[in-house]
Amino acid sequence: MATTEAIQALADLVYASQTTGVSSDAMAAAAAAAGLDATDPSDVIMQSQALVQEYGYKPGAASGFYENSTLNTSPLDAGLNAHYTASQTAINEYGYLESTQANIDKYAGKIDPATGEPYKFMVNDNVANAQFIEDYMNQNNIETTVASTVSSVPS
Repeated sequence: MATTEAIQALADLVYASQTTGVSSDAMAAAAAAAGLDATDPSDVIMQSQALVQEYGYKPGAASGFYENSTLNTSPLDAGLNAHYTASQTAINEYGYLESTQANIDKYAGKIDPATGEPYKFMVNDNVANAQFIEDYMNQNNIETTVASTVSSVPS
């Protein structure tokens, strides 16, 4: 049986995999620590997503990944937490919508009656996300994050 900490670490890596990217080795190590068979690299992400879903995490949801988690409501990793918090702020305080196909079909090109302006969409871009996390880490003297070890930040 996996520990709570192992599931939380795996959840952070699953979130990182859709935010900045994750090395196969890091994902396999976290999956194995959570009790999964990590011998087949092509199956590790699917197994990992399925396992974290059992704890209420929502793989694939950029802004709501931690929303229904029974273990933690935001990433434990400092860099990922900064990104997740910024995404939540964009949605909850500034009215941005996730760029899902359903939202695009329903709201693209339309006026938000609450603001009188066109609806605003967030873009989930791995390089931009990695740059945001890297900048946050540098500004706050944070040396390690699962995101920074795998992200592709332009130099």
